[in-house]
Amino acid sequence: EHSAGCTFGSSHGGFCALCLFESHLKDVLAEGKSAVHPKAMLKRLNQLGGKSIRLGRQEDAHEFLLQFLDACHRSALRAGSENREVPPLVQRTTIMHQFFGGYLRSQVRCFECQYESNTFDPFLDLSLEVRHATTLEKALEAFTKEDKIVGAMRYKCKRCQQHVDAAKRFAIHSLPPLLMFQLKRFEFVHGARTKITKTVVFGTSLDVGRFTSSPEKEAKYRLYAVIVHSGHSARSGHYFAFARHASGAWYQFDDEVVRPVSESVVLRSQAYLLFYERATPPPAPSEVGLQARTVPAA
Repeated sequence: EHSAGCTFGSSHGGFCALCLFESHLKDVLAEGKSAVHPKAMLKRLNQLGGKSIRLGRQEDAHEFLLQFLDACHRSALRAGSENREVPPLVQRTTIMHQFFGGYLRSQVRCFECQYESNTFDPFLDLSLEVRHATTLEKALEAFTKEDKIVGAMRYKCKRCQQHVDAAKRFAIHSLPPLLMFQLKRFEFVHGARTKITKTVVFGTSLDVGRFTSSPEKEAKYRLYAVIVHSGHSARSGHYFAFARHASGAWYQFDDEVVRPVSESVVLRSQAYLLFYERATPPPAPSEVGLQARTVPAA
């Protein structure tokens, strides 16, 4: 248990997001039939969800989740660093990055000499455009498609030492145990924030292998949770969630109401956030070690 060795939590007169989350999970998992009111977490809402979060106001579930993960991440670093500066690569070994953290590869290929320049950036989630996508896989195809860099924006090749036409492409370089997707349903049109209410089809299983830097290898994931925004506007609406039990049964969590639902109900939902867990074994330890050494710090 994190709280047992933490010197920053409420028992010491301070604030620790991990201690708070641990206490909340104990309440949730304790025996009892009544709904849990997260009073302690609501009191610390600004520290968990960012200073702009306001209780009782319509907020973005994705924004809150990332702020919450970051608060837990900072608490884990503080507990392990004893106020020493932590190297960037070590920072990405906290429990949040162990679960959700991966790396994106951005590759630029010169059309003149075929030189490939790679940069790597860490991620906790992938935000996908859905304006022109009808399925999750189509959105991933658009995210990883090759874009040409030509004209006034020509790329300066490190090998050619001149501005050349080139192609740029994103690929998932390192996959986490848990993959989180944000379907970008909210966008600004003529200065107003609107919602894309179209259906985006997703499945209970997903092979993201072809979207990685090793497209010949399969990388299968299975759906375990969905967050839905119900409503036609970015300024109003209601969030609820679906989660899969270890038995395979699905449940809907809507405020204090929890009820079983069929898988088909989940797949017909207007998903905003999708959570997948890895279904295929991760790379062998030797491959993981090699990958960790070859991925540079962002």
